[in-house]
Amino acid sequence: MWRVEINNFLLSFLAGGASSGVIQVIQTPVDLMNIIIYSQNPNQPIPFIQRLFCYFRLLQEDGIITYLFKNGFQKIMRSALLSGVHFSVKDTLRNLLLSNNEIQNNTKKLFYGTLINGGISGIVGMLTVYLLDFQMIMQMNNAGPQSNRNSTRQNQIKQVFIGLGLSIPGVFVYRALYFGCYDTGKQIFWGKALKQYKAPFFFKFLLAYLSTFIASSFSFPFDNIRRRIMMQQNQPPSKRLGFFGLIKLIIQKEGFSGFYKGNSFTIGKYVNQSLALVLYDCFQKILLRI
Repeated sequence: MWRVEINNFLLSFLAGGASSGVIQVIQTPVDLMNIIIYSQNPNQPIPFIQRLFCYFRLLQEDGIITYLFKNGFQKIMRSALLSGVHFSVKDTLRNLLLSNNEIQNNTKKLFYGTLINGGISGIVGMLTVYLLDFQMIMQMNNAGPQSNRNSTRQNQIKQVFIGLGLSIPGVFVYRALYFGCYDTGKQIFWGKALKQYKAPFFFKFLLAYLSTFIASSFSFPFDNIRRRIMMQQNQPPSKRLGFFGLIKLIIQKEGFSGFYKGNSFTIGKYVNQSLALVLYDCFQKILLRI
């Protein structure tokens, strides 16, 4: 039994890591090239055709591919690790807590179960990445001047753990709805697992995009409040507002729309998150030889 569970965990981890890794391999060079292009023309809008020409020109320069992936390798590996943890923990918990009959035939139990499993997987993934980020901060701090290490280290550690505590509600809600809506939607539209794997890529992407949109819409207010709390850490303690204090202030001054301020800038990210869900199914189909 345990061997089966371990194999399922590894398959889910590999498929999840590969899905996000492929997206980041494509996205990272584009992001880095955009940084190069816009740093040279910071105040001028660049037409798409001109940007495309710059991409090809940068790719033809000696060593540009090595430069791009050398600078983006850490981001790619971090994203692959995080996605692998999310998918593997979610699937393992689902298989442990729900029977095959409930997964295949009970839509309500599948939805509620995936909400819980997806939320837990989000917290586990966040803790994993936070530990890596915390270690990186400590290494960067140790490389600085000795006179600044203690004070800088205390401030950085404080910021890390403030962000961690405030991120837990948001990541739980996001991953719960992200996985819950997609997995339940697949069962509603295509039924049993074999038919889900054979469903058209385009329609699965539309379902994944809708699931990502719903998850982001519900979780964005938590991220908004978290950012505002972290931004006021440099203010005197008497002027800082807590979680509920900020909620009250936002409602009074900005209304409920204030919770979604800046949300339009994240819509483009929905595509990457949606593709990760669909590519995960594709890689699982390959690994399971369906």
